[in-house]
Amino acid sequence: MKTDRDWSDEKERLIEHETCLSTEGNSTRRPSSKAQVTFYTVEDAIESMGFGIFQVIVATFCGLLWMADAMELMILAVLSPALECEWGTSKEQEALVTTVVFIGFLVGGLMWGSICDVFGRKFGLFFSDFTILVCGVLSAIPVSGSMEVGYPWLLVARFGVGFGAGGVPQAVTYYTEFLPKKMRGVCIISQAVFWCIGSIFGALLAMAVIPSLSWHWYLGLAAIPAALVLFLFPLVPESARYYLVKGKIEKAEKTIRRIAWYNRKVPPVGQLITVEEKELRLKGRENNIYMFQG
Repeated sequence: MKTDRDWSDEKERLIEHETCLSTEGNSTRRPSSKAQVTFYTVEDAIESMGFGIFQVIVATFCGLLWMADAMELMILAVLSPALECEWGTSKEQEALVTTVVFIGFLVGGLMWGSICDVFGRKFGLFFSDFTILVCGVLSAIPVSGSMEVGYPWLLVARFGVGFGAGGVPQAVTYYTEFLPKKMRGVCIISQAVFWCIGSIFGALLAMAVIPSLSWHWYLGLAAIPAALVLFLFPLVPESARYYLVKGKIEKAEKTIRRIAWYNRKVPPVGQLITVEEKELRLKGRENNIYMFQG
């Protein structure tokens, strides 16, 4: 007859036997709800949904930003002769008009990255584009026919344009976060096409507008791409990766579902986690395997 000690030993052997079967994948027990939970990252979601209509919309959005940037820089090549004809500016004064734009670009480049990290990619790009548009229009306003008033006004406005343009490179980060890995190289390089189109359009616009109207009209019309970008903002969401890093899981999942809707794909099912969390989970799983083998 078995004693309590014998029953206890047999129970321990049965538990050990079931654990071994579960580890080898031969257990017939129903898995727990915890074991059924799947995890995925933003990158996993983008890979599963692939390249589609959504990425085309974002490419157009970012491309127009690059066109706005190119046209504002093209102004530097044609504005100096026009200023010399109207105001009789010196070479140093013409050079200063160009210099303040790049000073603004430098200051903006140092600030827009932090702004986008804190407040969001879309937020930063919106105000970068809005700054280019407003300052571009302001620089076109003929506040005075005299150089004493008009020249300082132009310098301040062109500095603002450069400051706004300093945030345009953030479009690369924004676009990349929505691209599958195999498409990133081609898609990012293709954005240079928009910059070239903006430069060509800017030169043609100068040839058509400055002789017949004035350089003021040219500066105003050169802000058209920046204005068009504003109409595309409702079509693009905030970066899902930004939301995830900030702990806004529901908003990140909403962005992923929006991408899936545009691309006519089924969004992934499971719990959304960061890449770092996924690596920690994989590392923890490896450690458990090593402990079991040991």
